[in-house]
Amino acid sequence: MNDTSFLNNFKAITNNLINCMNSINSFNAEYTALDKGNTISEEALAEIGITKGEFTTAVSSFLAFKSLFETGHNTNLYKVK
Repeated sequence: MNDTSFLNNFKAITNNLINCMNSINSFNAEYTALDKGNTISEEALAEIGITKGEFTTAVSSFLAFKSLFETGHNTNLYKVK
């Protein structure tokens, strides 16, 4: 892979990550507003094959990424977007 292709690939990955982070922000807003950590139905969780503990742990991971992104890493990524 030549340098231009490598950098174009990097930019595409960066844009995908930024889009994912925007989705996480939207998810978090809805999760918080609807208090889904406390109100998610056990039936819905069972239907997709995860436990409430697995769900809340995954949400915690989302929030860790969100926090990291907001500590300046988002600026770094937007510069090369």
